[in-house]
Amino acid sequence: MAIDFASQADLVRQLSSIIPEFASEWAEWHDGESPLSSNPHVVYMALMPLLGRVELSDKQCKALAELINGAVAAGGMAENAVFTCFLEHFRNVPVHKRVKPYLRNDAKLRLSANFTP
Repeated sequence: MAIDFASQADLVRQLSSIIPEFASEWAEWHDGESPLSSNPHVVYMALMPLLGRVELSDKQCKALAELINGAVAAGGMAENAVFTCFLEHFRNVPVHKRVKPYLRNDAKLRLSANFTP
């Protein structure tokens, strides 16, 4: 089954399959309420704090990179969401160093575009 990178529900399912802790993070993010928005931006905003607290296996790092690569390649809202709500802040979490080698060049360029030494 193909993932719709602009679909909030698809992203939540995919991220929960990659990082099982995300399912509870997502539930807490919404505190049992309906999502504030049905766009993918909110999903990446909920993911970021979790990435600062969990250790990911190499398999999880590779799967997360594949998801990021897919969102960038999809363009439109999917690309905008992964760029503005994820890649812009990804360097702030240590796991980015383990995920970065699996990113395609277009995703790495977006990651680097936001880095100012």
